[in-house]
Amino acid sequence: MGVDIISISWGFDTTQPKIEEALKLASSKDILIFASASNDGRNKKDLCFPAKLSFVFAIGAADVNGTDAGFSPPRLTNDYQYSVLGVGVSGKSSNVATKCDPSDQQGRSFSSRVKSGCSFATPIAVGITALLLSFLRSYELCPRGPAVRSTITKLFLAISSASKNKDYRNLCPWVLCEGIASKDILTNLVTILNAPPGTKYHFTLFNFQWTMILQRRFIEDSKSLKVSLSKAGISRFRS
Repeated sequence: MGVDIISISWGFDTTQPKIEEALKLASSKDILIFASASNDGRNKKDLCFPAKLSFVFAIGAADVNGTDAGFSPPRLTNDYQYSVLGVGVSGKSSNVATKCDPSDQQGRSFSSRVKSGCSFATPIAVGITALLLSFLRSYELCPRGPAVRSTITKLFLAISSASKNKDYRNLCPWVLCEGIASKDILTNLVTILNAPPGTKYHFTLFNFQWTMILQRRFIEDSKSLKVSLSKAGISRFRS
């Protein structure tokens, strides 16, 4: 199929059999599936569908400090439950055009908006995954196949920390960046991939200022992210 990741920024209260069947087919072809957890917090007893499926990465929202946003539902059924920035996310939103814009053949105009929600956290988690896959494959690591899911899971566990209530593990990819050279990041990644399960890692972190700069780059460098997403075969999604 040429697709590595499916990003889903929507959900249902009840299981949708036809959608589940299609997602199971995609998963069987070693495609990673990410879905937003929902924004109902503990008012819901479980994640929404399809995030609650056992083979789907359920993504919750955190603030800029990695603290749970408060509106992500609790962890009950999904072992693959992670969070990433989902509060105050800047992006583009289409406006209802009053007249055709010559620069847009579909007659739409766009404006910058700041939004919060698991639907906005999910594509960021997907972007992190796409960057990891793209980087690894540039060194002929992590080829397409059955091992992709376990590889990404191993990396996620290494670059994340449990939230206070332990519902989610917050992704912190910048901990891989011990130095500027790409070989340093590669060394960290290879160390993780070759280590036995359960290994604890102690990366040398930048100071807080550099950590925040790296975090913003993961979110704001849309051009690089777009290239990486394209390489990973990801379509553009609008919330």
